[in-house]
Amino acid sequence: MRRAPSPSFWHRLFLPLWTAVTWHRLFLPLWTAVTRDRIRPRVATGDGRLAGKILRRPTVFGRRVAALHPARFVVLLLFLVLSGCLNDPADRVEHDRRVGHAALDGVGRVDVDDGLATVRAFDAEGVTLWAQAPGIAGALAFEAPLPGAFRVTLRNALPDAVLTATADGTTIPVTALPDAGPTGRAWELSDLPADRPVRFTVAAPDAVTPAPFRVVYVSDLHHGRGPLASIIDLINADPAVRFVICGGDLTHRGTRSELEAFLADLATLRVPFFTAAGNHDVGWDTADVWAALIGRATFSFPFRGARFTFLDTADATVHPTAFSWLRGFLDAGRDALHVLVAHVPPLDPVGERNAGFSSRAQAHRLLAALAAARVDLTLYGHIHTYHAFTNAGIPAYLAGGGITEGERGDGVGPHFLTLDLDPAAATPPKVTLVRVP
Repeated sequence: MRRAPSPSFWHRLFLPLWTAVTWHRLFLPLWTAVTRDRIRPRVATGDGRLAGKILRRPTVFGRRVAALHPARFVVLLLFLVLSGCLNDPADRVEHDRRVGHAALDGVGRVDVDDGLATVRAFDAEGVTLWAQAPGIAGALAFEAPLPGAFRVTLRNALPDAVLTATADGTTIPVTALPDAGPTGRAWELSDLPADRPVRFTVAAPDAVTPAPFRVVYVSDLHHGRGPLASIIDLINADPAVRFVICGGDLTHRGTRSELEAFLADLATLRVPFFTAAGNHDVGWDTADVWAALIGRATFSFPFRGARFTFLDTADATVHPTAFSWLRGFLDAGRDALHVLVAHVPPLDPVGERNAGFSSRAQAHRLLAALAAARVDLTLYGHIHTYHAFTNAGIPAYLAGGGITEGERGDGVGPHFLTLDLDPAAATPPKVTLVRVP
């Protein structure tokens, strides 16, 4: 299901060029440096006023610049134009709005609540979803009676997840099918009505019971550049882990082939894997690939009395729409143990390469909102090292240890974190660093 380029495409394409043209304090001096040798003869033709203005030594913010070769000037403009095509959070917001919804003429439509699963396939025989939460719910609506049973396949599901379905309070017969891999679940729904929607819910039996549980946090796996197999083996060896949360950068360029290769290797993980988007995942105009294979970039879900929120900070900022969604998630999790996951941290706690938000004001705005909502834990990636700190009084961990080559000299190496949560006890999560041999 492909779509035409969004209206923001041309806006993103030409905005940097327009900015450069109108930003006369930078653009005009550079243009002068390119053209002054060709304009010089115009002094003799009597056009001295223009030539005299242009032939002054060009300056950029008070600094004189040397002549710029036309070819280099073209490269500069090309860079500015291309920068408008990369890493646009507005594009990801639009994709987020569409995740979890699909319609097919002559068949019907499927809608997943809050977009917590992306629709991989949909036809008269069934629907295939990739979950972004341990529990999902939604609706199926059909335009005509189906010729047979309807199959619901859920990838990235809890192994003990169960599907229930109803239509106007009437229970729909559901038959569980053989599992498709450690985190694959499938069911057949029979006697589906065509005159009213069918509500379905997929959840583990213990999903709403506040009780202790363990999750793993990992980030910056950069498929092919880190010990993914070893990380999976260590997680699989711990029976207490319910699922994995990730800070993003699953791949290096975010292409479909890279992401599909990562997911193929991830198939050996025995628990589901819920992830934020990293700058390497969506930073090269690949937001459509991310939405199609993984799902939303900003989302939130509850589990066993805790709430997990994933915020899109892949371009070192937060889009206003994503921030408004965040406020809703913060309200929903105000009385719960709340964990926030984001790729780029608002402020760089290491300080080696200025890897925080591009705007200190926006970093302050985000941290103030998290503190006001009493968020219990913040988890970040992007910087390939381990660092425990606090931001706005909130415990925070930087754990970008999914890649082999970390920050030089940090002495940590590849790693991940285990989080032991006890929502009923209202105690802070216990965070443990696990080094990967």
